Amino acid sequence: MRDSAPDEFSSIVKSAASASFPRKELSIDVKVSCEKNLKNVEKSILNLTAVMVGKRDDQIVQGTSAILYKMDDSDPKIYKDDLFDGVLPNGSIDMNLDRLGISSSPLPEYLSVRFVLGASPLEVKMGDLDQLSSLPKIDLRIPVRSSNVGKIVSDCFRS
Repeated sequence: MRDSAPDEFSSIVKSAASASFPRKELSIDVKVSCEKNLKNVEKSILNLTAVMVGKRDDQIVQGTSAILYKMDDSDPKIYKDDLFDGVLPNGSIDMNLDRLGISSSPLPEYLSVRFVLGASPLEVKMGDLDQLSSLPKIDLRIPVRSSNVGKIVSDCFRS
């Protein structure tokens, strides 16, 4: 879904790309979206949202307690934000990709995301990557340059 022009009341153009990543017991539905501010590109917002849905019951899978990420061969990092560190109370994922630097040139080839399941709040706060990586997890590798995701990212920050 891509909007081609703002409406007469707004200088915001929205665009999005969606994909589903099937796993053994669940499906991960991912959406990368951009709200491009035509008057001030620096105020544009680039987000990744994800919902893990059980294949048997169609319910959102709860239990993600931390999000780790890395781009291409960079070192892994823990995703942090001002509110819920990317994990919303309903179990869905909401990451501001601006925080990752994904909009810089050149675009990374891959964004690897690890949803860590069942970490205690203390483990998350301590931020030990090795400890968090040893817990149950669901990994996702999102192609950026070779998919519609790259088009959304490029459109969002280029004039």
